[in-house]
Amino acid sequence: MIKDLERTETDPKLKIPYGSCVKEYELSNRAIEEAKEFASANSKAYLSASKAASRAFDSISMCEAYLEGLKMPDHVSTRNLWFERMCNIDKIFSDLLI
Repeated sequence: MIKDLERTETDPKLKIPYGSCVKEYELSNRAIEEAKEFASANSKAYLSASKAASRAFDSISMCEAYLEGLKMPDHVSTRNLWFERMCNIDKIFSDLLI
């Protein structure tokens, strides 16, 4: 979704922040994958999983900061919120298993 917005946007006031968000989403996705690996049955490194989920959350928060005050489609903020919630849930479950 953000990649599409970044690719098609012509206004540099939006294109640059969208590009930054694409990078943050990529970092967040990598962190989520790390969290899954750390929390796997073989690893059980729940503290590391929790930290990775926190990094994922932080990346999405950075995206929100880049977009703050800009006019953008409503679904962008909604998706960021849901992604942050997912990261929080991952962190909470990892914390429960520590």
